[in-house]
Amino acid sequence: MCFTIHPTHSEPLIAKKNIVCYKILQDDGLNKISPYYDEIYFKKGGSCEYVNKEIDDFSFSTNFETFERCINQGLHVYSSIKKANDEVDHLNESVYKCVIPKGTKYYYNPADNEYVSLKLKVYKSAFTVSLLNRILSVKLFK
Repeated sequence: MCFTIHPTHSEPLIAKKNIVCYKILQDDGLNKISPYYDEIYFKKGGSCEYVNKEIDDFSFSTNFETFERCINQGLHVYSSIKKANDEVDHLNESVYKCVIPKGTKYYYNPADNEYVSLKLKVYKSAFTVSLLNRILSVKLFK
């Protein structure tokens, strides 16, 4: 997943308070993992209520088709629960509530409703229903 740096938000910010956000994780049968890099967030049977993730710095690149600056390495999340739910596209994916902690360096893209940060606290309980539950809740007949 490549985070596109928005032209009007091209400089990193420092979180002045905890920022609530949402992350999609996949259930591979054993663990809850990041769908893009297969990074483990929660191990099956683990008892922790949340996990703290941290990276040293962002990794940048340029999309040579659009000439937009991108961030390849960073902790990617959505700023709204609606956007996160809309991006769930596999039966084994669910949305998890997260917090970008106060004092953390981050970027925000308002057009895509996305953040990318250096630190992230992810809570273990799925915050929203999975795609399967969404599909089953659709009314087929009026």
